[in-house]
Amino acid sequence: MAAHTNLLIDTYFTDDTHGWVVGGQGGTTYDRLKPVVLFTADGGQTWEDRLQASGINFPRGEWGWKIQFLNPRLGFVSLENESAAAILKTVDGGETWKRIEVIDPQRNVNLEGIGFIDEAVGWVGGWGGSFATNPMGSTSGTTDGGATWGPSVQVNEDPGARHQIWPTIEVSHGALHVAWYDFRNSLTAGNEALDVFYACANCNGTAYPTFSHNERVTDISHQPSAHARTPRVAQTSAYSARARAAPRGMAPSELLIR
Repeated sequence: MAAHTNLLIDTYFTDDTHGWVVGGQGGTTYDRLKPVVLFTADGGQTWEDRLQASGINFPRGEWGWKIQFLNPRLGFVSLENESAAAILKTVDGGETWKRIEVIDPQRNVNLEGIGFIDEAVGWVGGWGGSFATNPMGSTSGTTDGGATWGPSVQVNEDPGARHQIWPTIEVSHGALHVAWYDFRNSLTAGNEALDVFYACANCNGTAYPTFSHNERVTDISHQPSAHARTPRVAQTSAYSARARAAPRGMAPSELLIR
């Protein structure tokens, strides 16, 4: 797969042989990446980049993060970009894709999570418009398939100035589930204590844009690692060498929503 990509983020397989991988290609630093949406019909023996002939003029510094298919023809991909927000949408089973900009009043950026309940209604999760100085988990919603987006909604309820990052989204039975990395339990300016927190909307008596009370998922805080987001072909671990001396914790994407 090295011929197609420098960074792999998410996978989605419909059976043993047919599946998708999203990520980025173009270099080993984020500012050089452009998105890839790879498809295999032979269990990963060969791959085809479905964006290669798309004609989309992707900006540098953008890559695929999460992929979701609602049915064999309708699918979405969130695009991570530190200064903009966009998604990909297909209505023909991934044969062609369209890039849709996410423009909301808060200018949500650095999208990661994505979840649609049908072709029109869905959400994306990002680091928020203050990404460069103080990333705060935010969601943006659409009811017209991405043509317009409502105001960003802050999911975390931490009153302090700690960072909340890497939000992941899952939609199940009409409920919107969000999990993210959270530094609110850190005791130093170095943000040394990382936890996973969770909240949901359209569940437990809440209705979007109201979210449930933030719930700490991890039992013990663990140390963050800069290696988790390094776009290298050979990346052996998402955790630092010091992980042996500290509990591993968990990632937001490891939550199982039913």
